[in-house]
Amino acid sequence: MGKKKVTDKDIRSIEFAIDSVFSGASGEAAKQTFYSLVERAEETGKLQNDLNSLRREFNTLKGEYKKVSHRFSNFRKLCHAMARKEIVDADGEPILFGDILYGEDGRAWTVLGPSSKRWLFVSGMNVDGEPVKQLVMTEWLTRTPCKAEEK
Repeated sequence: MGKKKVTDKDIRSIEFAIDSVFSGASGEAAKQTFYSLVERAEETGKLQNDLNSLRREFNTLKGEYKKVSHRFSNFRKLCHAMARKEIVDADGEPILFGDILYGEDGRAWTVLGPSSKRWLFVSGMNVDGEPVKQLVMTEWLTRTPCKAEEK
């Protein structure tokens, strides 16, 4: 069944039809019944719009939940890989949470967590001495500090 909005012209046409068919009190009763039906139809239309809005919002939240759930699942797999010592640094040593590793430039980085098997999310100090969190490749990190001039 198609949706159609009731216009003022439609209402006037039906009022005219009621006046031509019914007379007196029965005409007034028919008009009152008609007006209550129009009000209910408008309320139903508003409720339908609210329902459609809620459905769209639900579908959006459902999509966001799937994204977050997928990301969490991947992170969990990476944490298990880290626990199984599958994620290693440039020297082949396993990397765990909280380990302090050194970059090619000699700066210390604290491991916050895995981003992939080749990238870690770390925290440390940038060149200006400000705290920073960033992604670093595992092959750039070692257990022993080295100076940039040595490389």
